[in-house]
Amino acid sequence: NAYKARTLTDIVEIGSYDYKNDFRQNRKIKIKAYRSGICHGLITYFHAKFGEHSVTNDVRDNSHWHQAFHPFLHSIELVAGNHYQIEINELGYVDLTIQGERNEL
Repeated sequence: NAYKARTLTDIVEIGSYDYKNDFRQNRKIKIKAYRSGICHGLITYFHAKFGEHSVTNDVRDNSHWHQAFHPFLHSIELVAGNHYQIEINELGYVDLTIQGERNEL
């Protein structure tokens, strides 16, 4: 591995989807950095449930499914202990709010 990727925040749920209903909505998610470092974007994964069975590409499981990386336009330095807010609009665009500034994805 050429890169030493590491998480800077806990894993948070972005949303839950039911394909019988419209799931597009604006969301605001608060996160707290537990480690300082440069944040280049977000990684997302899914858990799909089909009755008693499920499929996932969770980063903690061994799977051939890959996670999705959503890079920021500009890298952001996160500071351990600081709180941040992720805003996701109904079209899926993401903003990360840092001390009054925004970094669009």
